[in-house]
Amino acid sequence: MKVLLYGVGSEYVLHDLALYLSNLGHDVTEFNYKPNSTSYNTIDLINKFRNCNFAFITSAHLTLNYSTLISLDYVYSTDFPCLISPLQLISATSPLISIYIPHDLAEPFGGENTEEANFYDIFDFIMAPTLESSSHLNVSPNKICNAGWIKNITMTNFIPLNDKNIVYFVSNFNFLRKRLTPKQFFEKVRPFLKYIYVKFPNWPGVEEYEDYLVSNGADIVPRFDNSTAIIKGFDIIITDSIGSIFAEASYFHKQCHYLSDPDFNPTTFQKINLTASIIINLTDIPSLNIFNYEVNKDTCRMFDYNKISNILK
Repeated sequence: MKVLLYGVGSEYVLHDLALYLSNLGHDVTEFNYKPNSTSYNTIDLINKFRNCNFAFITSAHLTLNYSTLISLDYVYSTDFPCLISPLQLISATSPLISIYIPHDLAEPFGGENTEEANFYDIFDFIMAPTLESSSHLNVSPNKICNAGWIKNITMTNFIPLNDKNIVYFVSNFNFLRKRLTPKQFFEKVRPFLKYIYVKFPNWPGVEEYEDYLVSNGADIVPRFDNSTAIIKGFDIIITDSIGSIFAEASYFHKQCHYLSDPDFNPTTFQKINLTASIIINLTDIPSLNIFNYEVNKDTCRMFDYNKISNILK
């Protein structure tokens, strides 16, 4: 069967699923719209799949296109001039089957300000990462599959070396790269690199930051590595964004801290609903210790690929 997997940047979490479906003999097309790319033509994509019996699988925000992105973040929107939403793709191509898989554990089905919860009934199937995550959706119950978390796909965890038990996820790379060059970023984190691994997202422009840090002796988790496997391999998680990394750490019983720094994130303390012990600065890293951390009691199991393959039979 023809299958189109669609997503945007690091929110595209379907590559391993694409490999699985290809191995089963499906005709798979991956379309991951990455920022600042001139090689993606969404009109050609629509023309390719219009009037074609195919399955559509997406991990993208349902209503996020170039127009809505402008209203949320004008500067960020310039990286995605041809962005179209999953709802637009469904409307334009009428897939035989449509499946939604969340890319975010913090808000699997969109934030409160997006009204995305009103549109999920358009999909034929919704892969819920946990039992509780889809309870608020106004959809037909037979559409919801308790499939597990799409990034929880392997029993093999990242194994850190040098007795380091802390990893820093540079989640706000798109913000950081406009303020710091690779050399400037390195100099800023240099005093703390003996305590941490650094993990960049898989975005354009990341490679030069990775290369610069590696050439100067820093420990890097490759940008392609699975975030869930990384989180399960460390004791302490640091991120510069309030989002899925926090949720993943909680589900897998890992201590997580928010790194507050004007060069790493635009969020002020007043906008963060976190306890003081969770918010840290770079200078706090050497003294971080494991403490009793409140974890999510819901179960986030491994993703069940069979639920997708059974739908596509």
